[in-house]
Amino acid sequence: MENTHEAIISKQEFDLVQSILLLDTKTAPHKESVYLFSGLLICADCGNRMTRKSVAYKDKKYFYYYCPTGKKGCTSSHMIKEDS
Repeated sequence: MENTHEAIISKQEFDLVQSILLLDTKTAPHKESVYLFSGLLICADCGNRMTRKSVAYKDKKYFYYYCPTGKKGCTSSHMIKEDS
């Protein structure tokens, strides 16, 4: 029953956690944890979820989030550098 005892956390915090639990997240390939922005970054143009991509350049790896729809429906290419 609701409101039968004092709340441990606020209703706002409870609702926030419930919405986070509903996000479409998945673990990274060959990893046991979820990437920090998994399921959170949304393309501003088409509304699809952005995907994490790694690019190797001069013996160093760089990570970006990009819109996977690309030429299939997105009006521009969005790339966000992970460490920016």
